[in-house]
Amino acid sequence: MMMEGGRIDNACHANDPGAYIQEMLDFDEAIKVAYDFYLRHKKETLIVITADHETGGLGLTAGDYKTNLKVLQYQKMSKGAFSAHLEQMGREIGDILTWDEVQEELKKCFGFWDTVELTDKQTDRLRSVYVETFGMGPGELKDGEYFEVDRLTDEAARIMTEAAQISWAAGCHSGSFVPVFAVGAGADQFTGQINNTEIPMKIKKLAGY
Repeated sequence: MMMEGGRIDNACHANDPGAYIQEMLDFDEAIKVAYDFYLRHKKETLIVITADHETGGLGLTAGDYKTNLKVLQYQKMSKGAFSAHLEQMGREIGDILTWDEVQEELKKCFGFWDTVELTDKQTDRLRSVYVETFGMGPGELKDGEYFEVDRLTDEAARIMTEAAQISWAAGCHSGSFVPVFAVGAGADQFTGQINNTEIPMKIKKLAGY
């Protein structure tokens, strides 16, 4: 059986740190289910965990060798989900959300100002993107207007990255090596540096095909 935590890749493409962490935790829960099965069937079970590539070039620290990863627990939605959430709110009221309304949703979904401290400059950046996108609001909601809300969520994710004191190198795949973890029958075949194309061939051989 093959399982993929595909949303990990999505979150890293988006440079969305809170979503990335949550997706990794979900992936860990899936691995636990597989490992519990292995404990009951050790002789015939092999678990191999790896990735097809690294995405985003995640850097632990933003250059000063400090991190503040605990702030990521306060992000309750991914960028995509938050964007859709604001769009739906606007559609329901038939009007552009005010800055006060947007600010309240940022508090609820990212913890900004309440549990995640923002500098005045970071607040000004969010406010500026809001004004550039929607004007001073409220105003008549036009078709397609809320597609622009992605700019606001992009800025929110950048600020969350800054608050966590981490960094991203890109929004695409990188050439970094990825780990390969294995446990169970034949796990000793997955040591050292392995070309990715060798992994399915090793599994095929161990399975007797």
